[in-house]
Amino acid sequence: MVSVGTVRSWNADEGWGVLDGPGVPGGCWVHFSAVAAPGYRELETGRTVMFRAEAAD
Repeated sequence: MVSVGTVRSWNADEGWGVLDGPGVPGGCWVHFSAVAAPGYRELETGRTVMFRAEAAD
C-alpha cells in the first residue's frame, strides 16, 4: 500500500533519513537506494513524498 507522508530528516552524508506518515507510527527509515529519482538521490526535509513501507527483518 502506498502512503503519503513527509520527510522528517535526511542525512545526505550517510544517505538515509526518516519519513513520517499515518501508517508508520514512529517513522519509517529510508535509504537513498530506495529513492525512485533520476541522478543523485536525495530527499529534502519537510518535502511531501509517496512511499511504501515494509517491515524490517
